[in-house]
Order: sequence, then C-alpha cells, then structure tokens
Amino acid sequence: MSEEDRAEALRKLIIDSFTAMLFLGIRMNMGKYLARILSPLTVVKLGFLADFVCGAFVILLSAANVIQIPLSVYF
Repeated sequence: MSEEDRAEALRKLIIDSFTAMLFLGIRMNMGKYLARILSPLTVVKLGFLADFVCGAFVILLSAANVIQIPLSVYF
C-alpha cells in the first residue's frame, strides 16, 4: 500500500468518524427533546423510521454508484 493510499484511507476514516459522531449527537438530542413532547413508543417508532430511511438512502447511493459498495453486500 502506497503512502498516498494510506493518506486517502486515513482521510476517509476521519471524515466517516466525525460524520457518524455528528449524526449520533443529533439523534441523541432529538430523542431527548422528542421524549418530552411525545410518548416513548412514538419516539422509538420515529427512531426506527429514521434508521430505515438512512439505510435505504445508503443502498440507493450504492445502486447509483455514488459510493463504491456493491449491492450484494447488503442482501
């Protein structure tokens, strides 16, 4: 593995890590504030819906070849 490949892999790792932590923080704050105004079951349902939408979005990006993950990985 060349030095350029390692630098690219590290850059992707850092970007993915920060993105995941950002979304986790948003998700936790949404759950905290939604639990105050909605029933706990509704908050859980909305959480599952958000997870499904994010997963479907990633699969659509893979199908459109925007990200380089083959569809066979998901199914």
